[in-house]
Amino acid sequence: MNNRMHERRVLKRRHLVVYLDVIDRAEGTVLGQLGDISSEGLLVISRRPVPSDRTWQLRVALPDLRGCRGEYLDVDALPCWSSADINPELVCTGFSFVDIDDAGRDKIASLVQILGFRD
Repeated sequence: MNNRMHERRVLKRRHLVVYLDVIDRAEGTVLGQLGDISSEGLLVISRRPVPSDRTWQLRVALPDLRGCRGEYLDVDALPCWSSADINPELVCTGFSFVDIDDAGRDKIASLVQILGFRD
């Protein structure tokens, strides 16, 4: 992992009430499930560790709910940290977005509004 893993998160990540598939766009395979998200990054829960040697091209298929009908959130992201989940068969990996546009931020806001836990 790089030095970014030691940086403190400024924005609060929002846990979702459903787990959505996170797809590796380069391979077309499911990398894991979306655990939480903010406008700066996301958490992927997977069965295998995610290599930290590259920028990942990720896709989250948004649920067919108001504001997110049949759309995708496509982002490029770098793994910042990885650790065992509370379930020892799973691994959590925190990603930081490399670059995200306003449309992507709007999709994240809609996703959190619709599926996020209320504080």
